[in-house]
Amino acid sequence: VERRLPSARVAMLLPLGELVERSVRQRRAIARAVAVFGGATLLLAALGLYAALAFAFQRRRQELALRMALGATPQRIVVLVLRQGLLLAALALPFGVLAGVLLALQQAPMLYRLQPGDPATWLLAAATIVIATLLAALPSALGAARIAPHAALRTE
Repeated sequence: VERRLPSARVAMLLPLGELVERSVRQRRAIARAVAVFGGATLLLAALGLYAALAFAFQRRRQELALRMALGATPQRIVVLVLRQGLLLAALALPFGVLAGVLLALQQAPMLYRLQPGDPATWLLAAATIVIATLLAALPSALGAARIAPHAALRTE
């Protein structure tokens, strides 16, 4: 380049791949940070849900023990507790999706190759919440199935 155009100054001569990598490095770092914070948020939400369901299970311990004493199988108790967790998610999910859609519409100019109303994204988000709810409710459900009715009914 200097032989053909001596007046042209070449500031940086790099392979195209490296130039592309430098141009997207900051966006990738931001995407990674958002993914990490999103994962942490999901984990905190699941832990909060677990705590709420564990507390509800403790309050219903005698009721569940009475159900078992009257003939409910451990499987029915597990289904009952999991259903309670899913009901909680089903009641909260529409509000979360509505808030998410409103925020996505507000942030639409910042979304890259994604539409604010992308159904696949919202289905994935809803499925993630349902799976997190099931995983958060599972320890309480399994604990409820192991209640010894005679011991639980003797307390209080």
